[in-house]
Amino acid sequence: MEDKTLSSVYPSLYEFPMTITMFVCMVIPAWFIIHRWNQRNEKGPKTWPLLGASIEQFLNYDRMHDWLVEYFSVTKTVKVPMPFTSYTYIADPANVEHVLKTNFANYPKGETYHSYMEVLLGDGIFNSDGEHWRRQRKTASLEFASRNLKEFSTIVFREYALKLSSILGQASLDNKEVDMQELLMRLTLDSICKVGFGVEIGTLAPHLPNNSFAKSFDTAQIIVTLRFINPLWRIKKFFNVGSEALLDQSIKTIDDFTYSVIRKRKAEIKEARATNENDNKLDATQQPQLSHGLST
Repeated sequence: MEDKTLSSVYPSLYEFPMTITMFVCMVIPAWFIIHRWNQRNEKGPKTWPLLGASIEQFLNYDRMHDWLVEYFSVTKTVKVPMPFTSYTYIADPANVEHVLKTNFANYPKGETYHSYMEVLLGDGIFNSDGEHWRRQRKTASLEFASRNLKEFSTIVFREYALKLSSILGQASLDNKEVDMQELLMRLTLDSICKVGFGVEIGTLAPHLPNNSFAKSFDTAQIIVTLRFINPLWRIKKFFNVGSEALLDQSIKTIDDFTYSVIRKRKAEIKEARATNENDNKLDATQQPQLSHGLST
């Protein structure tokens, strides 16, 4: 009797949860439908409320480049909204010039980009903004403006281009299929290491040998890039599992190679300076004897 009286006096106490449930069941589907309807003429990835384009992006996780190229065939600028940010991919030369040259200051990399790429790029010119970037840019521009570097680079690039041409020629004679992406990666890596470090790593040798540094660098590049579409990477990093564990191994290989090159170059410079000092001392001791001989 008491329950009946209570329900008759306060019917809203019993009806309210049901009203909320009906409201949610009606509004949320309508929200989704309206959201998707408003995108019917958009050329980029279709999004969902709160989730952005994350669902479509995860479905294409293993074919990211092909997925983007499909959109680039329709539009040269692709915007990919994500739950907490959005990414814009551009393939229009005018837009690329706008971002990288004309209005470069308006497009900082930002903290998110820096935190994702720091493990591979550190605070270098490709991962810094503002005054830090300008100082490195000034130093790099002076180095690359050097006539000796330009001449050396030309010789190196020509040498490795001939090696690539030889490999392709032999593959053609053998009617053998080649992976051009891998060959171009080897060409770039060999050239940069020769010009930047003065080291011959030989990945473009005719038999295309395995190179732990080259493989690790390529792996690290892929993993840090995929961080932008994988929100779970921080969890994997915390527990050091999966791709993040592989990234740690790759970075160690890269560091070992890089620091060994640095130590080798320092030793060579030290040896060259010592040789020059000895030559100068020798010249200094021989000069008085030569003068004495001439005077007599």
